[in-house]
Amino acid sequence: MVTAWIINSIDPSLHGSISHATTTRDVWVDLEERFAQTNAPCFHQIWRNLCLIQQKSNMTVKDVYRKFKSLLDELVELQPLPECTCKSSKELAQRDEEQRVHLFLGGTDNNRYHHVKGILLSVDPLPPLWRAFNHILREESRALAKKDKDSKPKTATTLHVVNFNKHKGRDGPRPKCDHYGKIRHEKAKCFEPIDYPPNWESRKPKGKYSKGA
Repeated sequence: MVTAWIINSIDPSLHGSISHATTTRDVWVDLEERFAQTNAPCFHQIWRNLCLIQQKSNMTVKDVYRKFKSLLDELVELQPLPECTCKSSKELAQRDEEQRVHLFLGGTDNNRYHHVKGILLSVDPLPPLWRAFNHILREESRALAKKDKDSKPKTATTLHVVNFNKHKGRDGPRPKCDHYGKIRHEKAKCFEPIDYPPNWESRKPKGKYSKGA
């Protein structure tokens, strides 16, 4: 009955090639050997994509992690870790997790996150992937906040303080002459108590303070 179901389920052009099979198992094995595909090419492509992940200028850390995690999930589906509670299995799982951390850190921008990467890589054992992601994400948020603060225009209060400091010397208290009480120069620079220079004749004031008047 099973053999008949298999024969009725496949393309009629294949009937002749399995006519020699004597049991259901023989039919199944023949078809499996002919059409079964290995996971090796797909496995290789996923690993290649993981290794080639690089954060571009328009990508955030979340973008990198999302792409990275998606490929990891495909990889685990093709080649899941063996279920075991022995010590060797735990060590294998730890090694696998560290490998993921290295791949993820390698895919993030080294110029922006080299300091955080150095801290993470100095920890033994390495932190899990989710923690490494959180550290890089916090550094990105800190850098963006600083950039936003630096790019904000100065407020009116700030500009007022800057302008006040800029013109403080010019608009500050002006000197006053103690000789005759006028503003603009001090007594030490006043010509009245002494005399005007020779070339000052045409500019001598004609008033009560004029010498020889």
